Amino acid sequence: FLLVLIQLQLELELLKMEERSADVSHDFHLDQKNKRLQLFACHLLDLLREQRTLRQRLMRPLARTNLPVPAHMQRSVELMMDFVACLEEKLRSAQIQTTTADSLTLLVSYISRLFSDYLNNRYIKCEGLCSEFVAVQKGCHRAQY
Repeated sequence: FLLVLIQLQLELELLKMEERSADVSHDFHLDQKNKRLQLFACHLLDLLREQRTLRQRLMRPLARTNLPVPAHMQRSVELMMDFVACLEEKLRSAQIQTTTADSLTLLVSYISRLFSDYLNNRYIKCEGLCSEFVAVQKGCHRAQY
């Protein structure tokens, strides 16, 4: 009887633990979270696509074609616009850094290729001159005997 009671307590504890972790271990809950995340990601992508027009609309003075912004939210909108401007500047800076790094890599490769070509041409010319010199020396050496 005691063994059965202990087994039932363990099963009850397992069920409680499974209930506490159901949101991260069951497919049903994970599917729901995944769908919500996908919906949120799509919404963010739409905002990013439309961010320039939204920003322009928010920057214009309030009129019929603009987004209505209550007076108590004006300061928040200004802060948000500053944040977006700073974010755009940082994105542009990051893009410039990557393009600069790529350009520098290309420049280094071109210079190294140019230098190696120059050295190869100098070596070929030097080799040609050496062979001519040896040929002339052999010719002079034969002429002496």
